[in-house]
Amino acid sequence: MQAALSTVARDAVAARYAAGAYGGDEEAHAADAARAKALLTIAVVSIFATAPLFAGLIQLLGPRLLTATIATPPPLHLSRLPS
Repeated sequence: MQAALSTVARDAVAARYAAGAYGGDEEAHAADAARAKALLTIAVVSIFATAPLFAGLIQLLGPRLLTATIATPPPLHLSRLPS
């Protein structure tokens, strides 16, 4: 989710630049582009940092927290089957 949403900032900067919203101010465009790139980088690094942690937690705690009780099916009575 982080990586998908962080590209929105990069796309917004590109759209503003294409629309001429910077009015030729290349310095402002470069600053916004750098911030958008930093946001994307932080999002990707956060994914790489948290994915192994939570994978380990799921592997460790999953079997303890996710237990299932299997119900015994009722006995099959052949006399109740249609002939």
